[in-house]
Amino acid sequence: MEQELVPGEIVHAPVCHVCKVQDETLRIITLPFVVSIIFVTFQRSFSGVYCRKHRRLYLILASLITTLFGWLGIPFGFLFTPITLFHLARGGKINPKENFELQNRLANKKLLTGDVQGAIRCLEESLQFEDSPDVRQKLQSLYQTNLPQTAAGFPPSLKLFIAINGIVLAAIFAGILT
Repeated sequence: MEQELVPGEIVHAPVCHVCKVQDETLRIITLPFVVSIIFVTFQRSFSGVYCRKHRRLYLILASLITTLFGWLGIPFGFLFTPITLFHLARGGKINPKENFELQNRLANKKLLTGDVQGAIRCLEESLQFEDSPDVRQKLQSLYQTNLPQTAAGFPPSLKLFIAINGIVLAAIFAGILT
């Protein structure tokens, strides 16, 4: 069920609700919090698409609100607050299927705009939510077409390894000759 990408096609991919960024850190998330006033307890949440930076911000805010004002309600504040704090300690509520689809839409948009490295990062992130043979195949083809090339044809990490070993061997020979 893999759809073909057509150059010039408009792919709608979500953005962070706060800063409008589109990268592999986007998640659809719900961060619950509890507010209580004596006999009244409210359960609310911050829900939406957030980047890593804004997920942390809203996670801290929800945790702070719940910790300070969740316990004040009798009797439900004492019941809902620990449950909510447990969900917040686990990073909020994330739907894996929705986030898998979000990362794939974002990867398709990045491919259409020519950002192959960004698409690779999004597809790699999508595999954290669901294992898909189609995504693995697409990643494999992107890896093969975008290998890092250097003048000597070696990957940069191998060139660094060879250079360091050459320096060590030169130092050993210099020590032996003196």
